Amino acid sequence: MNQKSRLIKQADKLYSIHRIKQVGKCERCNKKYTLSLCHIITRGNKKLRYENRNTLVLCYICHTNFHSYPLIFTEFIKCLKGEETYKWLIRESNILKPLSKDFYKEIIEQYK
Repeated sequence: MNQKSRLIKQADKLYSIHRIKQVGKCERCNKKYTLSLCHIITRGNKKLRYENRNTLVLCYICHTNFHSYPLIFTEFIKCLKGEETYKWLIRESNILKPLSKDFYKEIIEQYK
């Protein structure tokens, strides 16, 4: 694993822990256990990976259901985050932006 991959892994872990603590419950059903971070636009989109508007905290069941029913997921996102935020995410996801090691170092420092 190269240095950038290690930085991404560490940044992912710290950001996920931070968001789960910040929200504290499933944003769909309000359960407080088996929580995980869910990305609206895939986390493969590095630019939006650590953007709060692009994440939800969901319990295991809700997270799994949303992957199984993407149209229901989309409607839920529009209701929860708002139509304008949803449109913004779609627009931003189409703008490519290379990220440096320094970007991931900043994320790590921010969420330590």
